[in-house]
Amino acid sequence: MAPGLAQRLREYADFYAETYGSKEEVAELIPFMLEALLDSDPSFKRSRNGKGARVSFSGSRDQ
Repeated sequence: MAPGLAQRLREYADFYAETYGSKEEVAELIPFMLEALLDSDPSFKRSRNGKGARVSFSGSRDQ
């Protein structure tokens, strides 16, 4: 990971703790950040609509 990105993630974890009153490690926050990113990308959502079964990250298939 680039040093600048690592620093920004640490800063975000500090911001999160101040805002929500819960200190979390960066590694615990990253999956939620990635999920929010993917959920907020309209082009990605459109590309996934109507394609039938999808493989989730857990390896199971969604219908």
